[in-house]
Amino acid sequence: MWPAKVMVVGKIKGSTASLFIAFMLISQQVCSENSAIARFNNIDSIKNGIQTQQYSCEQLIGEYINRILQEDMRFDEKHLPLNTIVYINPFALAQAKALDAEFAVNKKVTKALHCVPVLLKDNIHTIDMPTQVGSYAMQMSWPPFDATIVKKLREQGAIMLAKTAMAEFAMPPADTNSLVGITGNAYDPNLTPGGSSGGAASGVAYGFGVIGIGSDNSGSIRGPAGLNGLLGLRPSYGLVSVEGTFPLGELNGVFGPIVYDFADLVKVLEVITGEDKQDFRTKDIKSFDTALEDLLKVALKDKRIGIITKTDKTIDYLHDEQAKKIVEEIFTRLKSLGIQIVPDISLEKFNTDNSDLLVGGSAYINQYLLKGYSPRMNIADFCASTRTDRLGKPAECKKWIKSDPGINSALYHSKRKMFKDNLAIINHIMDKHQLDALLYLVQKPYYPEGIFSKEHFTYIASNAGLPAIVIRGPMTEHDLPRPTFLQLIGRKFDEKTLLAIIGQYEAHWQPERPGKIQSTGGMAFKDIAAFNSYKQQLAPALYQYMKEEKINTDNLTREKWQAFLLKKIDK
Repeated sequence: MWPAKVMVVGKIKGSTASLFIAFMLISQQVCSENSAIARFNNIDSIKNGIQTQQYSCEQLIGEYINRILQEDMRFDEKHLPLNTIVYINPFALAQAKALDAEFAVNKKVTKALHCVPVLLKDNIHTIDMPTQVGSYAMQMSWPPFDATIVKKLREQGAIMLAKTAMAEFAMPPADTNSLVGITGNAYDPNLTPGGSSGGAASGVAYGFGVIGIGSDNSGSIRGPAGLNGLLGLRPSYGLVSVEGTFPLGELNGVFGPIVYDFADLVKVLEVITGEDKQDFRTKDIKSFDTALEDLLKVALKDKRIGIITKTDKTIDYLHDEQAKKIVEEIFTRLKSLGIQIVPDISLEKFNTDNSDLLVGGSAYINQYLLKGYSPRMNIADFCASTRTDRLGKPAECKKWIKSDPGINSALYHSKRKMFKDNLAIINHIMDKHQLDALLYLVQKPYYPEGIFSKEHFTYIASNAGLPAIVIRGPMTEHDLPRPTFLQLIGRKFDEKTLLAIIGQYEAHWQPERPGKIQSTGGMAFKDIAAFNSYKQQLAPALYQYMKEEKINTDNLTREKWQAFLLKKIDK
């Protein structure tokens, strides 16, 4: 049962739950109604708006916060909520005021990301927000330091605005977790945003922030970005520090940007790359510093893109008529830029096996918990909590701990060898065919059924440490159009070539932005404290509901999720 202090913000027609409610708790007020600040911004428009004094940083951040308060939990009997934000930074407005004070002295915007609102996946450490990894078992875990990537963003003036929903521990199902339930797609909240960085993607796509930062082990940036009409880049393994994250997926995990505008992607990449003494993966790595203008001048007429049609599995690109049209349209666009398409590239010897990549994970998690970052004292306590089913029931979780051979095992080293062997295969094939990039599915070019699908093809980049970026296709022909996409894969540390291709492609074709949420009812919040309190109370209520219904996050359907929300409101 929710707190007693409420206000009416809408009605559900034909339901016994006649009133929707919102908490009225006392905290920082966010007053930005009737604001003239645009819903969709980019880095340059924000910096220009502040430089020309159209608005202050405090006003801008207040508008973004107000948008989240008013629209993140809008829903009714026909429409699910976006539910993309799990925690708003209560210090965001104070940090914006500090930037305004700095601007008042300098009279000039000097930092690369001055006042740009960032949405962070909930596995990335921040000193001013909890890091809960999408799990009720980790609720209010609060590591007392910023991840390296967060430090870099803050140094350039970015505001860490909020933490976003993610698949629990970055495991399937893509859009479901035990912390806040199910997250929606920005184009239609009833559809999947993809995973596991689905919250960061749907939040940026809808206009809750300008930059999203996700993590990608097996497609967790590329899938959500594509499904929400955004650009998502999985950088080369080692280009961006991953120091300051929940330790699951050490073998192939990376952090990367999720944005709408290509120019924003380049600017963010310049900020977040480079060597980090605390992360061995980044040894001797220099920052990406290629100017946007130079990327757009790279000659494409001699570039060759190979179309992967076979790995250790044969891939059918043309599984239905709409998919065929999408793929052929992307080919046509690339050819019009002077790029040569090389068909039928086979990677039969490439190992796409994604199993056992959590080897050594139990030891890493135990070390993490022993540092006192979480209410869970150690991994045994974690398993016994019963507050997550991502690692199985308590007995199954404990069995995984005992069976995990660790990072000094033959299995761990065999996985390391697999990555090296796969990289050698890619280099050989690209040299043989004189290729500059490879084009491949991420998953189906769109989701016809609108729900999470296990049919995805992201393991080539993931299993070789390669960079990969979303290439956006035409909108579908559904009644409610949705984005389509493939991915370009490049040589290791050759992000420049991928970005040159995508930058010039993007100059001609961009998907339309999503419309406003259709729901006329739902939860609206008076302030940040009310919002954060509500999101924290979702977890225990959902936990109890799933026990009553004898379900878990694997089979928490959209219908069950909606029934839960309506039931809680009715009480």
